[in-house]
Amino acid sequence: MLLGEATFHQFHGGVASNAPKAQHPWQEFHAEYERIRGKAFARVPRRPFYLGALPHEALGAARVSAEHGLGQWLQSSSGEA
Repeated sequence: MLLGEATFHQFHGGVASNAPKAQHPWQEFHAEYERIRGKAFARVPRRPFYLGALPHEALGAARVSAEHGLGQWLQSSSGEA
Protein backbone atom coordinates (compact mmCIF):
# COMPACT_ATOMS: atom_id res chain seq x y z
CA MET A 1 0.00 0.00 0.00
CA LEU A 2 1.43 3.34 -1.02
CA LEU A 3 1.30 5.86 1.80
CA GLY A 4 -0.21 9.18 0.84
CA GLU A 5 -2.82 10.02 -1.76
CA ALA A 6 -0.74 11.33 -4.64
CA THR A 7 -0.81 8.21 -6.81
CA PHE A 8 -4.58 7.79 -6.62
CA HIS A 9 -5.27 11.46 -7.27
CA GLN A 10 -2.84 11.62 -10.18
CA PHE A 11 -4.85 8.90 -11.90
CA HIS A 12 -8.39 9.78 -10.80
CA GLY A 13 -8.05 13.56 -10.54
CA GLY A 14 -9.43 13.70 -7.00
CA VAL A 15 -12.99 12.99 -8.18
CA ALA A 16 -13.75 10.60 -5.31
CA SER A 17 -12.56 12.83 -2.49
CA ASN A 18 -15.01 15.68 -2.96
CA ALA A 19 -18.01 13.83 -4.38
CA PRO A 20 -21.26 13.73 -2.41
CA LYS A 21 -22.15 10.17 -1.38
CA ALA A 22 -25.05 10.03 -3.86
CA GLN A 23 -22.70 10.96 -6.73
CA HIS A 24 -19.63 8.96 -5.67
CA PRO A 25 -17.99 7.31 -8.71
CA TRP A 26 -17.51 3.90 -6.99
CA GLN A 27 -19.61 2.06 -9.60
CA GLU A 28 -17.52 3.58 -12.39
CA PHE A 29 -14.28 2.63 -10.60
CA HIS A 30 -15.59 -0.89 -10.01
CA ALA A 31 -16.56 -1.33 -13.67
CA GLU A 32 -13.10 -0.14 -14.72
CA TYR A 33 -11.48 -2.59 -12.28
CA GLU A 34 -13.54 -5.46 -13.73
CA ARG A 35 -12.59 -4.49 -17.30
CA ILE A 36 -8.90 -4.45 -16.39
CA ARG A 37 -8.78 -7.49 -14.08
CA GLY A 38 -11.59 -9.59 -15.49
CA LYS A 39 -13.16 -10.06 -12.05
CA ALA A 40 -14.96 -8.10 -9.37
CA PHE A 41 -12.97 -6.27 -6.70
CA ALA A 42 -12.67 -8.06 -3.38
CA ARG A 43 -10.80 -7.00 -0.27
CA VAL A 44 -7.61 -8.92 0.33
CA PRO A 45 -7.69 -10.64 3.76
CA ARG A 46 -4.09 -9.99 4.74
CA ARG A 47 -2.13 -7.27 6.47
CA PRO A 48 -0.86 -4.58 4.11
CA PHE A 49 2.78 -3.87 3.27
CA TYR A 50 3.40 -0.13 3.45
CA LEU A 51 5.70 1.74 1.07
CA GLY A 52 6.58 5.40 1.39
CA ALA A 53 6.65 8.02 4.11
CA LEU A 54 3.83 9.44 6.16
CA PRO A 55 4.25 13.10 7.13
CA HIS A 56 3.78 13.96 10.80
CA GLU A 57 0.84 16.20 9.87
CA ALA A 58 -1.04 13.21 8.44
CA LEU A 59 -0.74 10.95 11.49
CA GLY A 60 -4.13 11.87 12.97
CA ALA A 61 -5.99 11.12 9.75
CA ALA A 62 -3.95 7.95 9.23
CA ARG A 63 -4.88 6.72 12.71
CA VAL A 64 -8.61 7.27 12.13
CA SER A 65 -8.39 5.54 8.74
CA ALA A 66 -6.40 2.62 10.17
CA GLU A 67 -8.87 2.12 13.03
CA HIS A 68 -11.80 2.17 10.59
CA GLY A 69 -10.04 -0.25 8.23
CA LEU A 70 -9.14 -2.59 11.08
CA GLY A 71 -12.77 -2.71 12.16
CA GLN A 72 -13.86 -3.63 8.64
CA TRP A 73 -11.11 -6.23 8.34
CA LEU A 74 -12.06 -7.82 11.67
CA GLN A 75 -15.72 -7.97 10.63
CA SER A 76 -14.96 -9.56 7.27
CA SER A 77 -12.44 -12.03 8.69
CA SER A 78 -14.89 -13.17 11.37
CA GLY A 79 -17.53 -14.01 8.79
CA GLU A 80 -19.71 -10.96 9.45
CA ALA A 81 -20.53 -8.77 6.47
